[in-house]
Amino acid sequence: RFGTKELQAELSVKRKTSIATPPVALEVKAGDEAKFICKVDHDPDLELTILWLKNGIALKPGSRINMAVPGTLLIKDSMASDSALYTCLASTPRDEASAQANLAVLDVPDPPVNVELADQNPTSVTIMW
Repeated sequence: RFGTKELQAELSVKRKTSIATPPVALEVKAGDEAKFICKVDHDPDLELTILWLKNGIALKPGSRINMAVPGTLLIKDSMASDSALYTCLASTPRDEASAQANLAVLDVPDPPVNVELADQNPTSVTIMW
């Protein structure tokens, strides 16, 4: 048997998700605010989700961590434990893109432990820890 069949198809091309402006490395003093900005270019027809990761683990908003503005991570009252590698992960149902930046929080060092007097003379002392 011979004949013809018709078929119609529609092709929808979507723009690739990419990081237009990646976050930049920051160095802040303890107690100061740290702010990362990550601008994303994506197809406006697709829903965009932006997650922030700290050393590969997803961050959750809290009293010091604010992610209310899409693409912005604000860390208030920074402390030494905030020093880490932060990742902006932008995803749509079709693809994802990411960029990373390091945060260094400068703080006074912890006091020394196991302090020992190594050498003492009339004009100087040497201590070790």
